[in-house]
Amino acid sequence: MANVSVVTHISLLAFRDLGRLKPLLVLLLLVLLLLMVVANALLLAVILVTPRLHRPMFAFLAALFLNELGGGCCVTAFVLDRLLRRVRAVPAALCLLQVFQIYSYVSVEFTALAVISYDRYVAICVPLRYAAIMSPGRVASLLALIWLPPFVAVGVTTVLTASLTLCGNAIDQVFCENYSIAKLSCSGAALNNVYELVAAAVTVVIPLGVILVTYFHILRVCFHGAAHTRRKALATCTPHLCSLLNYTLGILFQVAQARFDSARLPETLRAVLPLYLLTAQPLFNPLMYGLKLTQLRDACTDVCGAAWGRFRAACGAACGAACRRFRAACGLFRAACGAACGAACGLFRAACGAACGAACRRFRAACGLFRAACGAACGAACRRFRAACGLFRAACGAACGAACRRFRLKWCDKQ
Repeated sequence: MANVSVVTHISLLAFRDLGRLKPLLVLLLLVLLLLMVVANALLLAVILVTPRLHRPMFAFLAALFLNELGGGCCVTAFVLDRLLRRVRAVPAALCLLQVFQIYSYVSVEFTALAVISYDRYVAICVPLRYAAIMSPGRVASLLALIWLPPFVAVGVTTVLTASLTLCGNAIDQVFCENYSIAKLSCSGAALNNVYELVAAAVTVVIPLGVILVTYFHILRVCFHGAAHTRRKALATCTPHLCSLLNYTLGILFQVAQARFDSARLPETLRAVLPLYLLTAQPLFNPLMYGLKLTQLRDACTDVCGAAWGRFRAACGAACGAACRRFRAACGLFRAACGAACGAACGLFRAACGAACGAACRRFRAACGLFRAACGAACGAACRRFRAACGLFRAACGAACGAACRRFRLKWCDKQ
């Protein structure tokens, strides 16, 4: 008997050998996730805020876009988180919650497409009775039909899977997949397999049957109607048919990988194929319905234009308020600078006046000392000069007297 123990974590092994492709895959998933969230949230918001789109068809489209946000976008965010954190083990409770989320997303997608096809059948085949058939009560019942049967059917599937005793905890998947978990059961999962067939019949086969029957009648009316009726009907139904084909292709990829041996496929291809189911439909539906349906496209244009106008007006008001605050701040700054400069100039003048007064006083004192020194020096020099002159006169007088006496003596001798 296999080793039986309480499994608390499930290991996801699909991303173990990506190598150099891992950064590219992370970037690709991040871009796709942002595009999915923006596109689906934008169309959902446009339908909610535009009164002329409050009609049955757009109510069903809103349920479809809401399912894309709650299913594909959330699971893609989970895969991206696992890649970034490099964590393979997922708690068993979280894994079961993800099983419920993914299977609900898949089932609600089919029931929503079936209800949309029925709405188109009524609008094209019996247009005069459309308002009577698609009454508010009928629309509410169809919206409940979109959500309740898948939730009940998938809830029972999740409970049956949670009751299994597991003999392993590793699955070769990108996300938690019910069939892969059931294969880990120690005693087999026959009851789960039988119930999954019944649940698939309720949530997949019956909606597909409704879609085929309604489109058979729609195509019959189109081929027997006028040319403009055919064009209008085909323009309305083309996004729905393309969405159905794209989604069925993604489901076939996932079922083939889960039910058949995919060990021979390259590791990268086995990791990327399940992501097609998660990312293709949430991107494909907003593009197809947003571009093909004229009313939805015009409403998106109007809402985006109004939002852009409000944004510009808000930016203008914010910039005007910021400019006024900046000008007031500049005025305060100029006043503060003027007061500071005036105070600084006053202090500088006072300091210059004090410095100049002290310098002048020192200069006058120095000049007085210089005059006094010059006067004393000149007086002493004058006294010395006078004394020298007196001595010179005395010497000159004595010399002249001596010369006169000698001359007189010589004169007298000659006489």
